[in-house]
Amino acid sequence: MTSRNQKWWEDFWLKHNEGYGAPNEKLLGFASDFIKGRQGLTAVDIASGDGRYAIPLAKMGYIVDAIEYAETGVQRIKDNALKAGVEINTFQADFIQQAKGKKQYDLVLSSGLLEEIDQKYHKEVVEGFMNWTKPQGLNIIKFCLWIKGRGYLTQRNLVKPLYEKAGWKIMFFDTPTEIQQSKANIKFDDKIESKIMTETVVASKP
Repeated sequence: MTSRNQKWWEDFWLKHNEGYGAPNEKLLGFASDFIKGRQGLTAVDIASGDGRYAIPLAKMGYIVDAIEYAETGVQRIKDNALKAGVEINTFQADFIQQAKGKKQYDLVLSSGLLEEIDQKYHKEVVEGFMNWTKPQGLNIIKFCLWIKGRGYLTQRNLVKPLYEKAGWKIMFFDTPTEIQQSKANIKFDDKIESKIMTETVVASKP
Protein backbone atom coordinates (compact mmCIF):
# COMPACT_ATOMS: atom_id res chain seq x y z
CA MET A 1 0.00 0.00 0.00
CA THR A 2 2.98 2.29 0.44
CA SER A 3 5.59 3.08 -2.18
CA ARG A 4 8.23 2.12 0.37
CA ASN A 5 7.45 -1.00 2.37
CA GLN A 6 7.49 -1.29 6.14
CA LYS A 7 11.01 -2.73 6.25
CA TRP A 8 12.27 0.31 4.33
CA TRP A 9 10.76 2.63 6.93
CA GLU A 10 11.96 0.48 9.82
CA ASP A 11 15.50 0.77 8.44
CA PHE A 12 15.07 4.48 7.73
CA TRP A 13 14.23 5.49 11.29
CA LEU A 14 16.91 3.16 12.59
CA LYS A 15 19.63 4.75 10.44
CA HIS A 16 18.66 8.42 10.05
CA ASN A 17 19.10 10.57 13.12
CA GLU A 18 18.37 13.85 11.33
CA GLY A 19 14.75 13.04 10.48
CA TYR A 20 12.85 15.47 8.26
CA GLY A 21 13.99 18.67 9.88
CA ALA A 22 12.06 21.31 11.79
CA PRO A 23 8.24 21.41 11.52
CA ASN A 24 6.54 23.98 9.31
CA GLU A 25 5.82 27.05 11.42
CA LYS A 26 2.75 28.01 9.38
CA LEU A 27 1.13 24.65 10.14
CA LEU A 28 1.94 25.02 13.82
CA GLY A 29 0.45 28.51 13.73
CA PHE A 30 -2.93 27.15 12.62
CA ALA A 31 -2.83 24.59 15.45
CA SER A 32 -1.83 27.26 17.99
CA ASP A 33 -4.65 29.60 16.93
CA PHE A 34 -7.16 26.75 17.11
CA ILE A 35 -6.38 25.81 20.73
CA LYS A 36 -5.99 29.38 21.99
CA GLY A 37 -8.05 29.95 25.13
CA ARG A 38 -9.20 26.31 25.32
CA GLN A 39 -8.15 23.24 27.25
CA GLY A 40 -8.47 19.49 26.79
CA LEU A 41 -8.46 19.49 22.98
CA THR A 42 -7.35 16.25 21.36
CA ALA A 43 -5.03 15.95 18.37
CA VAL A 44 -3.64 13.15 16.22
CA ASP A 45 -0.49 13.35 14.12
CA ILE A 46 -0.88 10.77 11.34
CA ALA A 47 2.36 9.42 9.85
CA SER A 48 4.15 11.18 12.68
CA GLY A 49 7.65 10.05 11.72
CA ASP A 50 9.87 11.17 14.59
CA GLY A 51 7.15 13.26 16.26
CA ARG A 52 8.25 16.60 14.86
CA TYR A 53 4.63 17.83 14.87
CA ALA A 54 3.27 15.70 17.71
CA ILE A 55 5.75 17.17 20.19
CA PRO A 56 4.93 20.87 19.49
CA LEU A 57 1.23 20.03 19.63
CA ALA A 58 1.70 18.50 23.07
CA LYS A 59 3.62 21.60 24.19
CA MET A 60 0.66 23.74 23.06
CA GLY A 61 -1.60 21.79 25.41
CA TYR A 62 -3.20 19.24 23.09
CA ILE A 63 -3.76 15.67 24.27
CA VAL A 64 -1.81 14.02 21.47
CA ASP A 65 -1.88 10.65 19.74
CA ALA A 66 0.87 9.91 17.21
CA ILE A 67 0.43 7.21 14.58
CA GLU A 68 3.47 5.90 12.72
CA TYR A 69 3.88 3.06 10.22
CA ALA A 70 7.27 1.87 11.49
CA GLU A 71 7.97 0.56 14.97
CA THR A 72 11.39 2.24 14.86
CA GLY A 73 9.58 5.51 14.18
CA VAL A 74 7.32 4.91 17.17
CA GLN A 75 10.37 4.39 19.34
CA ARG A 76 11.93 7.58 17.96
CA ILE A 77 8.75 9.51 18.88
CA LYS A 78 8.85 8.07 22.42
CA ASP A 79 12.52 9.00 22.82
CA ASN A 80 12.03 12.52 21.46
CA ALA A 81 8.92 13.11 23.59
CA LEU A 82 10.85 12.03 26.68
CA LYS A 83 13.66 14.46 25.84
CA ALA A 84 11.11 17.23 25.27
CA GLY A 85 9.32 16.49 28.54
CA VAL A 86 5.90 15.92 26.99
CA GLU A 87 3.46 13.01 27.00
CA ILE A 88 2.37 11.51 23.68
CA ASN A 89 0.33 8.36 23.09
CA THR A 90 2.06 6.43 20.30
CA PHE A 91 0.63 3.76 18.01
CA GLN A 92 2.22 1.66 15.27
CA ALA A 93 -0.37 1.31 12.50
CA ASP A 94 -1.08 1.56 8.78
CA PHE A 95 -3.56 4.42 8.45
CA ILE A 96 -5.05 2.97 5.27
CA GLN A 97 -6.30 0.10 7.40
CA GLN A 98 -7.42 2.45 10.18
CA ALA A 99 -9.08 5.16 8.08
CA LYS A 100 -12.63 3.85 8.38
CA GLY A 101 -12.44 3.75 12.17
CA LYS A 102 -14.56 6.02 14.31
CA LYS A 103 -11.91 7.79 16.37
CA GLN A 104 -12.69 11.45 17.00
CA TYR A 105 -10.21 14.29 17.46
CA ASP A 106 -10.47 18.05 17.62
CA LEU A 107 -7.42 18.36 15.37
CA VAL A 108 -6.17 15.97 12.70
CA LEU A 109 -2.73 16.80 11.31
CA SER A 110 -0.88 14.92 8.60
CA SER A 111 2.31 16.03 6.90
CA GLY A 112 4.04 13.77 4.41
CA LEU A 113 1.66 10.82 4.19
CA LEU A 114 -0.13 11.05 0.84
CA GLU A 115 3.02 11.06 -1.27
CA GLU A 116 4.14 7.81 0.35
CA ILE A 117 1.05 5.75 -0.48
CA ASP A 118 -0.45 4.51 -3.73
CA GLN A 119 -2.67 7.17 -5.33
CA LYS A 120 -5.61 4.77 -5.49
CA TYR A 121 -5.89 5.15 -1.70
CA HIS A 122 -5.67 8.95 -1.55
CA LYS A 123 -9.41 9.66 -1.56
CA GLU A 124 -9.99 6.96 1.07
CA VAL A 125 -7.25 8.38 3.28
CA VAL A 126 -8.56 11.97 3.06
CA GLU A 127 -12.03 10.72 3.93
CA GLY A 128 -10.39 8.99 6.88
CA PHE A 129 -9.00 12.32 8.07
CA MET A 130 -12.54 13.71 7.94
CA ASN A 131 -14.07 10.70 9.69
CA TRP A 132 -11.63 11.06 12.56
CA THR A 133 -12.57 14.69 13.16
CA LYS A 134 -15.12 15.99 15.67
CA PRO A 135 -17.73 18.56 14.58
CA GLN A 136 -16.12 22.03 14.46
CA GLY A 137 -12.75 20.28 14.36
CA LEU A 138 -9.77 21.21 12.21
CA ASN A 139 -7.69 19.33 9.63
CA ILE A 140 -4.17 20.44 8.71
CA ILE A 141 -2.93 18.43 5.74
CA LYS A 142 0.39 18.94 3.92
CA PHE A 143 1.93 16.67 1.29
CA CYS A 144 4.33 16.62 -1.63
CA LEU A 145 2.95 16.83 -5.15
CA TRP A 146 6.35 16.21 -6.72
CA ILE A 147 9.77 15.11 -5.46
CA LYS A 148 12.99 15.26 -7.42
CA GLY A 149 13.94 11.77 -8.54
CA ARG A 150 10.43 10.40 -7.90
CA GLY A 151 8.22 12.64 -10.04
CA TYR A 152 4.55 13.42 -9.37
CA LEU A 153 3.24 11.44 -6.41
CA THR A 154 -0.02 13.23 -5.61
CA GLN A 155 -2.65 14.73 -7.89
CA ARG A 156 -2.75 18.51 -7.74
CA ASN A 157 -5.96 19.98 -6.30
CA LEU A 158 -7.40 16.58 -5.35
CA VAL A 159 -7.70 17.15 -1.62
CA LYS A 160 -9.37 20.57 -1.43
CA PRO A 161 -12.43 19.58 -3.53
CA LEU A 162 -12.96 16.53 -1.32
CA TYR A 163 -13.31 18.80 1.71
CA GLU A 164 -15.52 21.25 -0.17
CA LYS A 165 -17.81 18.47 -1.36
CA ALA A 166 -18.19 17.30 2.25
CA GLY A 167 -19.22 20.80 3.29
CA TRP A 168 -16.04 21.75 5.11
CA LYS A 169 -14.83 25.38 5.24
CA ILE A 170 -11.42 25.88 3.63
CA MET A 171 -9.36 28.03 5.99
CA PHE A 172 -6.16 27.96 3.94
CA PHE A 173 -5.06 26.47 0.64
CA ASP A 174 -1.65 26.64 -1.00
CA THR A 175 -0.61 24.85 -4.18
CA PRO A 176 2.59 26.46 -5.46
CA THR A 177 3.77 25.95 -9.00
CA GLU A 178 7.41 26.60 -8.17
CA ILE A 179 9.87 23.96 -7.03
CA GLN A 180 11.09 24.43 -3.47
CA GLN A 181 14.21 23.42 -1.59
CA SER A 182 13.48 20.54 0.76
CA LYS A 183 14.32 21.20 4.40
CA ALA A 184 15.02 17.52 4.93
CA ASN A 185 17.80 17.09 2.35
CA ILE A 186 18.18 13.43 3.35
CA LYS A 187 19.93 10.92 1.15
CA PHE A 188 17.49 8.22 0.05
CA ASP A 189 18.72 5.17 -1.87
CA ASP A 190 21.89 7.06 -2.87
CA LYS A 191 19.84 10.03 -4.10
CA ILE A 192 19.26 13.34 -2.34
CA GLU A 193 15.61 14.37 -2.66
CA SER A 194 16.49 18.05 -2.43
CA LYS A 195 13.69 19.58 -4.53
CA ILE A 196 9.95 19.32 -3.88
CA MET A 197 6.56 20.87 -4.64
CA THR A 198 4.02 20.78 -1.84
CA GLU A 199 0.32 21.42 -1.30
CA THR A 200 -1.38 22.42 1.93
CA VAL A 201 -5.04 22.33 2.95
CA VAL A 202 -6.43 23.58 6.25
CA ALA A 203 -10.15 22.93 6.65
CA SER A 204 -12.77 23.26 9.38
CA LYS A 205 -15.53 20.67 9.87
CA PRO A 206 -19.10 21.97 10.07
